[in-house]
Amino acid sequence: KNRGAIGKKRKGKKKDDEEIPSKKKLNSDDDIEILEEGIDPTIESKVDDRPSTSRDTVDRRDTVERKGVPQFVMDIIQKGSNARAATVPEQLSSSMIYQEEGDKRAATMRELMTLHRILSRGRYEEISEGEADMAIHNTSTEERREVHEEDSNESSSSENEWEEMELADPEGEDEGNNKNIEVRVKGSAAKGKVDWKTKWLRTEVNRSVRENRNDVEKVMFLSLLAHCRYLTRCALDEQLLPSVMLTLIPSGYQSLVGHSVDEKNLIKSIKWFKDAFRPSRETTVATPTNGYRFGMTARLEKLAERKEYEDSTDAALLLFALFHSFEWTTRLVKNFNLRFPWQKKEGKKRGGKRREEGEGIAWVEVWMINEKKWNSIDPISGMIMKDDIVEETLNQSIQYVIAVDNKFGIREVAFRFASGFSTPKFRRRRRIEEWIKEVMAIQTFRSDGSRTRAEDYEYHCRIEDREVPTTIQELKQHPLYVMEKDLKKYEAIYPKDTQPVSVVRKERVFLRSNVYHLQGSINWVKFGREIKEGEIPYKIVSKRAKTVGGPCDSLSLYGYWQTAPYKVPKIVDGKIPHNEFGNIYMYRPEMCPEGAVHLQYPGMVSMSRRLDLQAIPAVIGWQCQGGRNVPILDGAVVLKKDVRAFKEEMKKRVKEEEEKELKKRENRVWGNWRRLIRGAMRLKNLNDRFGKKEEDHV
Repeated sequence: KNRGAIGKKRKGKKKDDEEIPSKKKLNSDDDIEILEEGIDPTIESKVDDRPSTSRDTVDRRDTVERKGVPQFVMDIIQKGSNARAATVPEQLSSSMIYQEEGDKRAATMRELMTLHRILSRGRYEEISEGEADMAIHNTSTEERREVHEEDSNESSSSENEWEEMELADPEGEDEGNNKNIEVRVKGSAAKGKVDWKTKWLRTEVNRSVRENRNDVEKVMFLSLLAHCRYLTRCALDEQLLPSVMLTLIPSGYQSLVGHSVDEKNLIKSIKWFKDAFRPSRETTVATPTNGYRFGMTARLEKLAERKEYEDSTDAALLLFALFHSFEWTTRLVKNFNLRFPWQKKEGKKRGGKRREEGEGIAWVEVWMINEKKWNSIDPISGMIMKDDIVEETLNQSIQYVIAVDNKFGIREVAFRFASGFSTPKFRRRRRIEEWIKEVMAIQTFRSDGSRTRAEDYEYHCRIEDREVPTTIQELKQHPLYVMEKDLKKYEAIYPKDTQPVSVVRKERVFLRSNVYHLQGSINWVKFGREIKEGEIPYKIVSKRAKTVGGPCDSLSLYGYWQTAPYKVPKIVDGKIPHNEFGNIYMYRPEMCPEGAVHLQYPGMVSMSRRLDLQAIPAVIGWQCQGGRNVPILDGAVVLKKDVRAFKEEMKKRVKEEEEKELKKRENRVWGNWRRLIRGAMRLKNLNDRFGKKEEDHV
């Protein structure tokens, strides 16, 4: 910038001062200041735009010496040249990108991505197009101001030295003009003419907002799991509470211990609990007590001894401990109806006061062995509740229902009790449904498999008896029914002559059991199957275009019923078959040719060259790398007769690697000893020459 400004020297000076003679001595402060920047005005025409190097410095030193410049001036030039050479960026910087005409769009995208991160950090409310437009406008103005401030700081301290020039941005000239910026919050652009930057920023920020909401909901759900498991552990810790509950029951109820649970025994035990326990009039605080690992356990024991409970959670824990003392399969169930700040408040329903949204309602379930189902018991009223009336009985809407059995198996069972579980309104309240299924499949949370299957089967039998939904909104993502227009790209109805179960607004509705996933011929090979001969594609779809505006070929899809087990190619004349790339597909172990073995050793190809034997690299999968699919190679396929030779070669290679590693370690150890001894000798030498006269031991 200083070099470009040399030609625009200050106005109002004498004419002889506009150009510096080549033989003139540079003694003025202005000239020294210019030289301190690494620029000699006497040789301005000699200097090109390249970064200063050592060779350039020598040439400039020779030029200055020929012009009779003093030595101290040459030192200043040398110092400035080294500083300029050290500050030359080795990589492409952001300032260089902004100057490049072809990279303006990339630079704009980087600005938008930075702004997107700033706006979406910790945000849970979506933004409008007006807010996005305002954010872009304000950020751009601030950036221009920063650029002007940097330019003014880099310039000389005296503003009169430079020629007045027009600024590229007229908004930055006058500070007063910046106060009258027009901010368009609503309707910043006409319909259909919204800037693409505004649309992109609004879309990305709102996507991040939805991700933030999902993350908050996930953390909250994990906290609920931990809370329910903690309550169960407190109730069953060292069998203290079950033992206390067992001592409280009358002698006539002792026969229930170890007896199989049936409806008669269940009603009998519930009646005793309801008659014996009453709501507490005082609050019992869970405090750590000697002899107890959890303060909650001591609190529950105090309540049990007084035969009292404070809320539904206390009553459910006491009844849960009682059923556990009878050696029944039971579990604690708790409903959590959460309300997040971004959710709109729904109107209150008429006909009764609802319980508070954040208050968790708990009850107990018992596994009926003969009926193979769970029975729900309200611990306060003592009523055995059916699944479809639990929501009405508890007088609270269902959102998350977590059940923990006495073996610490956990399930999320809201589908059993929520009346509108398959409705879009309920799904909007639970946006992490698929993630919940993944969490519940973890071994730590997994409950008994037979009871889980029986519970799911009972639910499906119950919803099959319901009528087919009559609105499109109810059919969206329904667990049993699907509209033909909602089928995904690789899905189809099979068989084709399947009759729809209903028609809603001219849209045919089918059972989800008739929906099958299709694959291409190459993908079926990954599953160890191949297309039968003479099969016609069940569905033809378009591939993704490889380039923007490029050709888009079609893709033939086939169903499972159109495939057969993969036929392994045979070995002919001792040659292992391979594809056109010199590899062999080994997606499954049964795809190995007969008479060959898949050895998963590293460096199989190099070993085959050393042994002069055949080894075909095995492709076990694919991964996306660099924007394209890359095969995953693992070992090679060799003939059975060559397996022994490869194994011996592998042992030999491993032995050589171990010897190399041992040799390397020995050299490192000896090198460390040499450095230690040399250091000790140098230290002794220094002590002998400059240290104390008495002998020092090192």
